[in-house]
Amino acid sequence: MLRSALAEEVNKRLLLLVGAVGLIGSVLTGVAGGSLAVLQANRDVATQADQISQSVSTILQLEATLPERQAALQLYRNQPLFRQSDVLNAVLVLDASGRTILSSRQALLNRSIQDLRRISMFREADTQRRIDCFLARNSSAASPTSKPCELEGHPFHWPWETTQMAFREVQLFQFGIDPKRSRYLILISLGTQSTNSGVLHLVLLMVISSALILGLMLWSLTWALRRQLLPGLQQLAETDGLTALANRRNFMDLSQQALLQAEVSQTSHVLAIIDIDHFKRINDQHGHLAGDAVLRQLADILRDGLRDSDLVARLGGEEFALLLRCNAVMADEVLERLRDSVEFSECFWDDTLIPVTISLGAAATEHLGFDLDYLYAAADASLYRAKSEGRNCIRWATAREHDPERDSWTTRLAIQA
Repeated sequence: MLRSALAEEVNKRLLLLVGAVGLIGSVLTGVAGGSLAVLQANRDVATQADQISQSVSTILQLEATLPERQAALQLYRNQPLFRQSDVLNAVLVLDASGRTILSSRQALLNRSIQDLRRISMFREADTQRRIDCFLARNSSAASPTSKPCELEGHPFHWPWETTQMAFREVQLFQFGIDPKRSRYLILISLGTQSTNSGVLHLVLLMVISSALILGLMLWSLTWALRRQLLPGLQQLAETDGLTALANRRNFMDLSQQALLQAEVSQTSHVLAIIDIDHFKRINDQHGHLAGDAVLRQLADILRDGLRDSDLVARLGGEEFALLLRCNAVMADEVLERLRDSVEFSECFWDDTLIPVTISLGAAATEHLGFDLDYLYAAADASLYRAKSEGRNCIRWATAREHDPERDSWTTRLAIQA
């Protein structure tokens, strides 16, 4: 089945548009889902840090020696929850002097702040800044003009980070004859592999689900466009509005396809160009509405006198074109019958009979080959010969002596584009 280049181009662009919209929609949905997942991951980090700091605060408030508190912290760290999910890498407690008094890692116990700064876990600028803030607050009595700084909290967690530091300040009061306030900084190192895995799974789930939903919606939209809107637009773009025949571009596209197939199968075709004789005189004497009526009647005669396998079009003005799937002998009979039908047809306008005749120029593939540009130029030249030799006749291009000097159809398409 022949399809015009315009229909193919519309379908191709529609598919590209639908694909692009689906891809962009899936990406945007993934980005939105990833953003929500990252925010949720940060809330989870904050929640875990709060739970751990509360437990460590309870350990600090125990009426026990430091070794007993250290044992309690080790017992807390070795809970099955932490061993299975590995959410807690390490927890340290610094006193006001910056020394580690409690640690889930024995190697970090009783370390000074200078020692901790050399460990990779504490080398990040944000970690050192918060530790400095804690130490500065401890000496705030001596420096009342010191600037406030951020101590508690945690840096924003990104999915590509495998560890996360959280900071909590604890103040303990000892009441007695000489009340004392002790300040501690809890440093919590969290492993975020499971959190990152959850973020990735959520993003993939949202992308896949959005792709399915968008795919279904876009498929429905594409189906609706193809069934309802595109046929009307395609007909509007490919047909002549006055005669409902194919227009020039559509005829040339379909003829090009038909001739390519015919060349492979060596099937004879004939290209004919038709011109209404003295059409300008009809418009001048009877008006343009009468001329339109003549064009519509000629279109009806051509449509009724041809087979479904033949192509017929209005090229513009009073010029029509045919592509007949037959040899020159059969085509000559068909064209002669059409010429007689037009000559003896009755076209009335305002009760006035308008005489109508046509001139035809024809070119056969069996004589001139299957090149559309050459056939068109040869048939056009034969049409001019028919008009110069009295009109209301058929003239054939029977020899390939030289190429008529006319622009090719493909060249005109390139210029128009």
